[in-house]
Amino acid sequence: MNLLGKIFVVLIFVMSLMFMTMALMVYATHRNWKQEVARTAAEAQQTGQPVGWKARYEQLVAQNQKLSADHLALQKEVVAERTAKAEALAKLQTELSERRQELAAAQDQLTQRGDQLAHAVATLRTQEENVNVATTQVQKLTEDIKTQIAMVDDLFKKSLQLANQLMQANTELPDLRERNDQLAQMLANARLLLSQVGMTLEDPLDLRPPPLDANVEDVGRDGVEIAAGSHDGIRVGHVLDVIRDSRFVGKIQITNVEKDRAIGRVMSEHSVQQIKRGDTATSKLSRLARQG
Repeated sequence: MNLLGKIFVVLIFVMSLMFMTMALMVYATHRNWKQEVARTAAEAQQTGQPVGWKARYEQLVAQNQKLSADHLALQKEVVAERTAKAEALAKLQTELSERRQELAAAQDQLTQRGDQLAHAVATLRTQEENVNVATTQVQKLTEDIKTQIAMVDDLFKKSLQLANQLMQANTELPDLRERNDQLAQMLANARLLLSQVGMTLEDPLDLRPPPLDANVEDVGRDGVEIAAGSHDGIRVGHVLDVIRDSRFVGKIQITNVEKDRAIGRVMSEHSVQQIKRGDTATSKLSRLARQG
């Protein structure tokens, strides 16, 4: 016998021992399975053994049917609850969308209200400034009105005075007109008389010439010609002193006057020297200077 045969012999021996052990164990645990299956609840109570497997199976089937019914009911409830929840969720989502839209609209409205409020505040400030300016203007106008009223009162008083004066003047006007006509006639007569003697109303009463210095342009038969005339205020009858080198020479009396020249006769009673061309006719010489 070779080694392989020996190994198989040993294995067969070991397997025989194992099957013998299993047979002993099965025999030791042998039960009446029919009795175990068919034992009722009453028998189990009398023997103190557990209920048979058939009764257990029936109990389990009943429990299973009950649990199945409960499961179906629960499934229906779950479906109903899910449907209700879905409807409620859809409703809530719809309400949420509506609330979001309302919130967006409210935010837009709030923004508009904020802008309107800011504009209203700015407008109010502007109106307050305008009111302050208007108040100041009203105060100033009130003061101006008071001043104007006072001025009007003064003007009214003055107008009353002027009205009284006007009435008095109207009363005196005919007499004044008559007096004015008389004075105008007297003035015309005076101008006529003065023109006959070569004078005007503007001439001084004492025939004093205006202050001037005029060169002697020529000395001839007609008299002494000087470079001054009516434009310089020279009139017929004026008496001028003639000087040479700041010394008195004599006097001349104007007999003929033109715009820019005049002719005067030599007053021999006052002559000191003979008057020559180039002398100066003046009205500014004093009495002491003549004597000197």
